[in-house]
Amino acid sequence: HLADDGTLEGNVELQFTGHLGAVRKQNLLHESDALREEALKNEIKRMASTAEVTDVKIENATDPEKPVTYHCHVRVPEYAQHTGKRLFFAPEFFRSAQGPVFPEKDRRYPVYFPNAVTEEDQVTIEIPADLAFDAPQVPAAISLGDIGKYEVRARIQNSTRLVYTRQYTISKPGGLLVPVSSYPALKSLFDQIAYSDQQTFTLKQASATPHSGN
Repeated sequence: HLADDGTLEGNVELQFTGHLGAVRKQNLLHESDALREEALKNEIKRMASTAEVTDVKIENATDPEKPVTYHCHVRVPEYAQHTGKRLFFAPEFFRSAQGPVFPEKDRRYPVYFPNAVTEEDQVTIEIPADLAFDAPQVPAAISLGDIGKYEVRARIQNSTRLVYTRQYTISKPGGLLVPVSSYPALKSLFDQIAYSDQQTFTLKQASATPHSGN
């Protein structure tokens, strides 16, 4: 839920499968409950630095079959920013603060992607009834050629609910080595993804519906 003052509050679920899940479980084996909770809080704060994280729960930390799953409640003051009568916020809560994957202009060594990977995010945000979306622009899909894709979708339900989904895929199993000569093109693609993840939506005062009296 997004409040008029820009505070974002709600429940978060993070689920990891495959090799990422296996790495997580390996790390969790050596951590106390307190360390596990602190690690999750720090992870959420990397998504939103002012986040207040409570009600932490971790499921399937030692189950070899089920995906490790984190639950928590998050409150982020000033997540949305006021400018005049408008409110601006990034709907991609999980990625908008991460920045470019490849910040350096030049690179001396090849880039190695060790595994195929898929990231699927879904963010549902309720906005105040007195606000309305102001011509939201959804980022265009980005083709990563034969190695993967990036796609965003946004649906507005009943004028007050935004359902925002993001899918990013590196589809080359068994590892992918990108030579230095191809680094500029790779960096450009991932810079586009970072820019799209930081896209903001604008809210404005909802228009009053005229009523006629008798």
